[in-house]
Amino acid sequence: MLTERAYEDVQSTLESLDPSVDYDYALGEEDCAYSDSPAAQIHIDGFEHSPFSCDSFCCRPELAGVPHVHLHVMNNLAGRVLEVDGEPYVAIDSEIPCR
Repeated sequence: MLTERAYEDVQSTLESLDPSVDYDYALGEEDCAYSDSPAAQIHIDGFEHSPFSCDSFCCRPELAGVPHVHLHVMNNLAGRVLEVDGEPYVAIDSEIPCR
């Protein structure tokens, strides 16, 4: 049900990663906004150190595309569409059938 834009954002993020690198938030030096640590984990099949601690506010920059899309999906499901770069970010398309 992801739109082409959301799907491409997730795919390009995953394709840019090295499966042997540990992308866990705790290993980075980024500040965690609004909380002390990530509230979620991202599991990526085939990645040596997966799952990685990461959410919309606490995530290594290399993984940021994944929680970014998740944030927009959750907003879309709640009936909200946020703007990104001056355009509405629609992440889900209810016209696309689930498989």
